[in-house]
Amino acid sequence: MAYLLDANALISVLRRGSKSPVATQMREHADALSTSMLAAEELYRGAWRSQRVEENLVSVDNLLAVATPLDFTREDARVAGQLDATLSARGQRIGPFDTLIAAQALVRELVLVTHNMREFGKVDGLRTEDWEAAK
Repeated sequence: MAYLLDANALISVLRRGSKSPVATQMREHADALSTSMLAAEELYRGAWRSQRVEENLVSVDNLLAVATPLDFTREDARVAGQLDATLSARGQRIGPFDTLIAAQALVRELVLVTHNMREFGKVDGLRTEDWEAAK
């Protein structure tokens, strides 16, 4: 099984290090980890806004060496558009980044690792796991 890690899962590792339950799971699945380039942007944005910019940029770089960011493709865009239309019709839209990340997981048949089950639980066919809850 392969995994796509959402930004909140990666932020848990940045904040708590090896004490994070996400870090434990990442070690167990080290050969099957990726993230979205959108999540990578969120991590870099946080590093640039922090008090310890250089230190945090290095931490983000190290983390993204383990969870490789995936480029966003035309197929991802097509599925994201369809997903947004479907959720809108049901009155259950999710955030725009969440829509794009869910599409990437669906297109590649990846399990999305997130602590945001409320949003991603609205997406039919999306497999999710909450490694933060796996304490």
